[in-house]
Amino acid sequence: MHTERFTEEWQLLDTIPPSVSTAEQNSGWNAVAGFDRIVVIIQTGAITSGGTIDADIEIGTTSSGGTTATMTDKSITQLTSADANKVVVIEMRPEEFIQANVNYDYVQLELTCATQNCLVGAQIWGHAMYQPAVTTTIDEIVD
Repeated sequence: MHTERFTEEWQLLDTIPPSVSTAEQNSGWNAVAGFDRIVVIIQTGAITSGGTIDADIEIGTTSSGGTTATMTDKSITQLTSADANKVVVIEMRPEEFIQANVNYDYVQLELTCATQNCLVGAQIWGHAMYQPAVTTTIDEIVD
C-alpha cells in the first residue's frame, strides 16, 4: 500500500499559467538537482484555426541560463487546431541533462504559440529524491 501523498513525493517547480497567446512564453530556470525525474505537463484549450503550439525543453548551467542547450529529443510534435483540449507530457531523467560533457543543472520550458491565438498552460514537476517535497508553490492541498 502506498501511503505517501503525491505532494510529498512530487514538487511543483514552475508553471506557465493558462493564457491566450500568440507569442513565446517561458517558465523560469528551475534547478533539477535533488530530483530523479522531471515531468512537464502541457494542457491546451482552444487553438484558433491556423494556430500552432510548439514546446521545447531548454537546459542551462546557471539559474539565469548560463550556457544553454535545447533538448531536441524532448520537443513535442507541433500542435494545431485539431489538438485543442489535449494534454501532452514530457518526461526526463537526470542523466539526460548531461550533454556534450556538460552537466546542465537547470531546466526551462519554452512554449511558442504562433500565427493565431492559442489557449495553453503548463506545469513542471520534479520527483524529489529526498522527501517530503517542498510544497510552497502549491496554493492548496486537499486530502
